[in-house]
Amino acid sequence: MAGAEIVRLAIPFHVFVTKKGQGGLGVDASLWRAVEADFRRSLLVVPASRLTKNKSGDCFLKPKASPEEVIEGLRDIARSRPSPYRVFRAKLAALINPFYRSELDRAGREYVEALRAATLASAILELEIGEYQGMMWGGVSLEIEKTSGGRSYRLVEAPSPGYRGLVEHDRGVRRVLGEAVRVCYGKAGTGSHV
Repeated sequence: MAGAEIVRLAIPFHVFVTKKGQGGLGVDASLWRAVEADFRRSLLVVPASRLTKNKSGDCFLKPKASPEEVIEGLRDIARSRPSPYRVFRAKLAALINPFYRSELDRAGREYVEALRAATLASAILELEIGEYQGMMWGGVSLEIEKTSGGRSYRLVEAPSPGYRGLVEHDRGVRRVLGEAVRVCYGKAGTGSHV
């Protein structure tokens, strides 16, 4: 993008030791509550090896979820299995009115996404999450371009590939990251806490 700037946000992660597998896991403590569709929260888990003890970036996001909250949330995601009823209703509506085809597509995508999220959360919990190790930091880099409608954001770098989907599809995550960028731009210098 021409005239674009890169803003790096430092994100806090709760880090836990795992009894199985290698190393530990980090769970995003800042965006956890922002995720609009609860099942997408399983995408906020990253290997601790991708995190650092030192925070660096233009802005530092504050933790908004406790270690207990994120672990209980993962258990809830693993226990929940989405109902195919919404997809069935969308299929019926699309048979009656072809303009409902987009609703059928969306319902189908969300159903598959929720199934995958439950499977991912179950796999994470199978690693037997153990002792809490404290806070570590990961970075999200956003490319920002001023447009006639405001600013457009594009994810450049993140601790895991799941963040790209969250930035593209989850309004809650986009809203929080957009607000963090606005606050960063509003404060002089680096190291602003959001």
